[in-house]
Amino acid sequence: MDYIYAKRSGSQYVSAAELWEEYNKSMEQGRCTDKLLLYARRIIKRFASTLETINKCDLDACIEYAVGEFFQKWDTFDPQRTKKIFSFYTTMLANDLRMHYKLINKNKDLFLSIDSLLSNNSDK
Repeated sequence: MDYIYAKRSGSQYVSAAELWEEYNKSMEQGRCTDKLLLYARRIIKRFASTLETINKCDLDACIEYAVGEFFQKWDTFDPQRTKKIFSFYTTMLANDLRMHYKLINKNKDLFLSIDSLLSNNSDK
């Protein structure tokens, strides 16, 4: 089993050193490596656990949106401006996640869920 899939302690789900290594490999190859994308997914899944969602489908959509945006913008990190790669990527991913979450939930309070209607009916 590749180390990227192995369980880690809570504080070490992705290290800055791992991000630097994969960022440098990505820059050499001229494209985002699979491992860098997996690290981004790991970061955003950890951050997404703080969102309040009604269903898992919405949460997955937000995560996939953030990962897709990361794939397009991974090379916007500028090591000349900052050395904090973990902070930069976490902020970028969190902003994209929040933006899509707000878009999905913009008018949700105006709609009725069929699941909630059926669950309320079954109680009577």
